[in-house]
Amino acid sequence: MLAQTATSPSTSPQTSLPQTPTTNLSAPALNLPPIPALNALCAPAALAVTLRNVKYSVGTRSTLPALKCVLLTAQPSQSDGAGQLVLSTSKLDATSNAWLAARVSSPGSIAVPYDTLFELVAHLPQNATVNLEVDPAFQTLRVRCDDIVTNLKGIPATEFPQPPAWQEGAQIELSGKDLKGLIHQVVYAAAEDDSRPILTGVLFELNPSGIAFAAADGFRLSLRAREAATGAQQIQRMIIPAQVLSDLEKIIADDVTVTLAVNANKTHVQFTMPNYRLVSSLIEGNFPDYRQLVPTDHATRAIVDASAFGAAVDLALIFARHSKDLVVLDVFPGENENAGTIRITARSAEQGDTVRTLPAAVTGPAQSIGLNCKFMKEFVGSATAPQLTLQLNSSASPLLCGESGNPGYKHVLMPMHIGK
Repeated sequence: MLAQTATSPSTSPQTSLPQTPTTNLSAPALNLPPIPALNALCAPAALAVTLRNVKYSVGTRSTLPALKCVLLTAQPSQSDGAGQLVLSTSKLDATSNAWLAARVSSPGSIAVPYDTLFELVAHLPQNATVNLEVDPAFQTLRVRCDDIVTNLKGIPATEFPQPPAWQEGAQIELSGKDLKGLIHQVVYAAAEDDSRPILTGVLFELNPSGIAFAAADGFRLSLRAREAATGAQQIQRMIIPAQVLSDLEKIIADDVTVTLAVNANKTHVQFTMPNYRLVSSLIEGNFPDYRQLVPTDHATRAIVDASAFGAAVDLALIFARHSKDLVVLDVFPGENENAGTIRITARSAEQGDTVRTLPAAVTGPAQSIGLNCKFMKEFVGSATAPQLTLQLNSSASPLLCGESGNPGYKHVLMPMHIGK
């Protein structure tokens, strides 16, 4: 349901150090004030997991030293010295925060090179306790664990970019499993070429009857819709960078609840889950009207086993990659609906050719169409249903692919010219 974004609650006290990552800590405030000292104890295993969760927002290609760093902020609770350690990374257009339980004796902040700290933590004894303390005079983070003592040169927390101020806006909650499924079946179709920035994003559409994600690169379109009582009074559209969603998919666990929120100005999107938050800029502009790109009728329809079809596409790609990824799909009806066949052919003048024929349930006349084999492989790899549907009108018309029994997933492939 749509609601106003809630202010993050205060941190719950922790009475003992965890040996594994926890999932019940509350989100820290977005704006973290710099404090000139830090002394905290935490579990190396939990620190390693938390570092992995924020790695996708490290500005590895930036020339700004702060963007190659991770900001560590120790926050105590009201009693027992318990508290949390907040890790933050930023590449300006996207900022990640993740947090873990820690015993904090002195609050503080420092930014240190991400790669160095990540490698160091991986080499620490995982069943020990790591002590993090800052020498503010020299901006150095001392990491002590058993007999290991390491000093990391850092930079003042004031040099680390702060996340954008958040103005309350609409939000919706999704299960981690559902959100991962939506992302997985769409994000691969987004463009990688920055010449059309709009197409490097994924359209997120919120409407009164549900939500939808759509991505296109000019040669294909992937659409995933899901019915839900959102409480939205009108359709809202925003474009989320595809890379942000791809990175997020790697972090989300199936059994968590993810809150997707958009700020009041519709300039940023925020994803929040236990012990993690990601804030990203939205892409400005108008996404193409995907409804005009989805065929509404068909002359021929085929239903084929997903596993067998995927294996045939993999085989065809061995030769198709040497001939501009071209594969020819022939659909033949049989004496009855269940007696049809699909033939997948790939040829290379230098390498040879391969042909595989599969049984399929076919209605309508025989059809032949040229397709990009790599694109077809990516569609098959995104599918989770046991059977796939293929709908086409002619060799010059788009092919509409989907999952049998799942009308919410549609994938459109533009045809390729079949040379003689």
